[in-house]
Amino acid sequence: LYVFYLVATYLWRNEYEIVKEDEQRYYAIKGTKKIQFIFNASLSNSTLRKVDDLQNIDKYKGRPDLSLVEEKPIIFECKYSQKVGYITMGRFKVMAYAYEYQPLVSVLVYPGLNKEGIDYDAEDAATRELDRRAKERGLIDFWYNSHLIYMAIIDPLRDDRYNLKIIEEILKKFV
Repeated sequence: LYVFYLVATYLWRNEYEIVKEDEQRYYAIKGTKKIQFIFNASLSNSTLRKVDDLQNIDKYKGRPDLSLVEEKPIIFECKYSQKVGYITMGRFKVMAYAYEYQPLVSVLVYPGLNKEGIDYDAEDAATRELDRRAKERGLIDFWYNSHLIYMAIIDPLRDDRYNLKIIEEILKKFV
């Protein structure tokens, strides 16, 4: 919900009207532009086509925490842990979403890692290195095949203005 608040605030400040259709559906509207907010649900543009001989594959599709959908989605995966293993898992989750949904951008949001902790493998060590770099400016971008992915440090305990600047840096390129 905190990232939804930040994204909605950014859009509202950029003259979008935020409209609540029901408990599950919100839209940001500006002129003829209409962006849908989707919470913790699979998206219609999933590239998952088949799972063995199973009939209903919807439960196997990824469910990003927050997606902004106009044409191609913008995906946010939010982790509110400072444990390296959990953030490493989130890093690979956004990479999977990038592959499944072909979004404009995927964003892993997390509050930053604890300075101390155990790196269980080389992937955790890499996540810790990415975190050190992200702390320099609040986020870091990397490319996975042709997909842009951000790791963004959004700490709810930090001032909203700082967190909004990070959201703005990401969204100003796509919205």
